[in-house]
Amino acid sequence: MLISIAMPVYNRQDFLPGVIKAFQAQNHKDFELIIVDDCSTDDSYKLAKELAKDDSRIKVYRLDKNSGEATARDAAVRKASAEIIAVADSDDFPYPNRLKIIADFFEKNPDAQAFYTNLDLYYPDEGDKIVPRFFQPYNKELLYQINYIPNPSSAYRKAAYEKVGGYDKSIWIGNDYELWLKFSDEDMQFGYDPQSTVKMTQHTGSMRHGIFDRQKQCLKDLKAKHNAPKPDIEVVKKLANEETYKFFSQPVKLDLWFDIKINGS
Repeated sequence: MLISIAMPVYNRQDFLPGVIKAFQAQNHKDFELIIVDDCSTDDSYKLAKELAKDDSRIKVYRLDKNSGEATARDAAVRKASAEIIAVADSDDFPYPNRLKIIADFFEKNPDAQAFYTNLDLYYPDEGDKIVPRFFQPYNKELLYQINYIPNPSSAYRKAAYEKVGGYDKSIWIGNDYELWLKFSDEDMQFGYDPQSTVKMTQHTGSMRHGIFDRQKQCLKDLKAKHNAPKPDIEVVKKLANEETYKFFSQPVKLDLWFDIKINGS
């Protein structure tokens, strides 16, 4: 099964070669890696082009102007040849079995439209520390409350993506969540595997307050677009598994999703 990996890139010269090599080392060899550079100001585009010279599976494009992650990822999906799209970020490292797990799932589940797995958080500035991050099986009602689907370890059918119109490129942050809501609006089937298939890089520094407020507003706007209810932590507690509830009951998440401030957060 051919899998198209859709990867937007912006100023990731320090990570991109390693990520590309991690995909080249996959157990499942039948793939194409579609890289769309969003007008990087570093050597990301140059490095990608160099690595593509020796591997015909790597296809590198560059946008005419800096347009944002959703636009770059959408451009990659539109150029994909495969029925199955694997989401990838230019600073997150796939484990060798990631593509095989995706291929096996979609081959065994022809009616499923989307798929995701657990992942590990990777802290390169803290001695390459690895912390498992647990998600949970799909629950439609819960998804309209919170986004528990990890974008870096997700995949979906291109036909499903095209049916719902793809990413909303006007959304600054959370366009992946909005895509999952579009799929849910259409009652599409999601699959989940508890294995970790990606090492998600955690960068130094926390989100600035102004950006946090903007993210918070984006979440409210996209939920309103889908007539999703105002998130209720008690509803989440009822619907979610233990790991998901624990994650979303952290002070910063309570503020972001539920407008609940604790201890001056």
